[in-house]
Amino acid sequence: MEEEKSDSIKIKIPTIPKINTEVFRGNPWVLSTIVLALLVLMYLFSSFNGITGNVISSSDAGDIVTEFLNSQPIGELEILSIEYLESGFYQVQIAVEGQLAELYVTKDGKNLVQGIIPVSEFFKGDNKEEVSELIDIEGSSFQDTGDEVCNDDEGKPYVILFSTTWCPHCTWIKETFDSLADEDFASQVNIQHWELDTGDNMITSEIETEVPSDLLAMYNNYNPQGSIPTYVFGCKYSRQGNGYESQDDLEAEFADFELIINKLIE
Repeated sequence: MEEEKSDSIKIKIPTIPKINTEVFRGNPWVLSTIVLALLVLMYLFSSFNGITGNVISSSDAGDIVTEFLNSQPIGELEILSIEYLESGFYQVQIAVEGQLAELYVTKDGKNLVQGIIPVSEFFKGDNKEEVSELIDIEGSSFQDTGDEVCNDDEGKPYVILFSTTWCPHCTWIKETFDSLADEDFASQVNIQHWELDTGDNMITSEIETEVPSDLLAMYNNYNPQGSIPTYVFGCKYSRQGNGYESQDDLEAEFADFELIINKLIE
């Protein structure tokens, strides 16, 4: 039997030895809390667990993470950023075959802490809220959230795609979604395409560097599975993943976008 292909990517990390991540995947906030607690304990008792006053460079911290992950049975990895925290740790954000994670290296390079970090934490967003029961829409791959339509300051409904630069499903749909901005109905809606990892709105000619907090909260609220791409049309309609990628049917995707937009402006 042919394996069913997914049209989205869930943002999580691969299993790494010494932590049974399968136990926590249903509730990643639990493991996130444990990881943060470990950091606090390591910081408070640093004089007893071997964390010295020596500080390695960020490049050295990246090398430590790379060496560790290369020793594990996982795919190709990419280090996205390395930041030295006031608590005495290097925070290393990585991507492994489309999966996101954060690892922490102590300032002396002697300890490494692992853990799952929810996407809202990775992108510095707010905690997501519970989503209302979704209702299927006849003839569409979108679902009705049951919420009231949300508009911008000019009264235009939001039509938003949330994606990342590294997601292949986002790349597949990108041009088709962005082309909505050239349609006649574009003046009646607020079309935006935010790449979460760069903070850039691909619909504008400017290069933004941060997703507005209210829109990031919208992403968290309508994305309970932590998947990309995620579509939020007027807060009333949403979808996680692509609807017709398995058929490689971009025309059907466009028709579906148009159908939902017309529902918003009719």
